Amino acid sequence: MRVEESNLYYDPHKIVQPKQVLDKDAFLQILVTQLRYQDPSNPMDTDTFITQLTQFTMLEQVFNINRNLESLIQNNRTTQILSLIGKEVSVLLGEDEMITGLVESVSLAGDEPKILVAGEYYSPGVVFEVNNTPDTATGVIAQIASDVSNIAGVMLAEEESEEPGDEDDV
Repeated sequence: MRVEESNLYYDPHKIVQPKQVLDKDAFLQILVTQLRYQDPSNPMDTDTFITQLTQFTMLEQVFNINRNLESLIQNNRTTQILSLIGKEVSVLLGEDEMITGLVESVSLAGDEPKILVAGEYYSPGVVFEVNNTPDTATGVIAQIASDVSNIAGVMLAEEESEEPGDEDDV
């Protein structure tokens, strides 16, 4: 009779790296293993079992919250990058080289979004400075409000300097 070689033997040269973090699958596997090998004449305490199921449910909810939080962070980052459209940015090209221009568009294709400045796509990570330009509607409105406020201040100052009774011509 021939005996086939088995791969179920101890290999002292094989190094198995343990998981650094126990995930929900590992937790469920531990729970199932406990149930499988429990003593039938002395089953697991009901309170302990319910506690472990509650812990498993909480662990799964924490993973869901983490996944949702990661999605929220990604959406927030995308919104911030899209808000750069129409703004003047300074892009750092090297240690001593920088260009300044308006963000013409944003590309969300691929792993990382890119901004289009002066006909070239750049990573948002190389943006050194963001400036509001008066070309945007908000900038124009803010400039008009500032101009009106300045004009009103000048007119008020002129009226106060020409008070009646200060004239010497009478």
